[in-house]
Amino acid sequence: MSSGWAPVVVGAKFMISPNYDTPTQIAILVESPVPRTGDKELAVKGLAPSGRLLVSQQIGERYGVEANFGFSQPGMTVADIQKGQFLGTLALNGPITSKTGFFVEAYGTGRGTLTSGTTAGLYWRPVSMLRLDVNAGRVLGGVASGTATLGAGLAFKLGQ
Repeated sequence: MSSGWAPVVVGAKFMISPNYDTPTQIAILVESPVPRTGDKELAVKGLAPSGRLLVSQQIGERYGVEANFGFSQPGMTVADIQKGQFLGTLALNGPITSKTGFFVEAYGTGRGTLTSGTTAGLYWRPVSMLRLDVNAGRVLGGVASGTATLGAGLAFKLGQ
């Protein structure tokens, strides 16, 4: 089992829904760890792209539930697909104040064997186009079962 800093992950969310005012939103998420970032044991040597379909549903006036399902592979060739893994999450989120909120998430990833876990976190939106978050979690199943995780994120909105 490895410990240390995981690679930096860069991604984008592309809205498929026609506008932001609907209770149901659909988006495509794409991301990849940045090669040669993070601790040596955890770093990737090349791109490891993933793509997911995200469906968000507003629950009442305050909360939202999100689910996504996708695929990740450790390279850019067709042969890398055979080494890829399926991944999915189910999350609940909501506001605490007008600029802060929370999220809790269950996730699973794997192909043949499943690694599962949970994450909880807080976010802050100092301005509407920027979100900062911190999270902590635990791997519940799979080869890394029992591992604690800590994370942070930065997201910003481009366009309208």
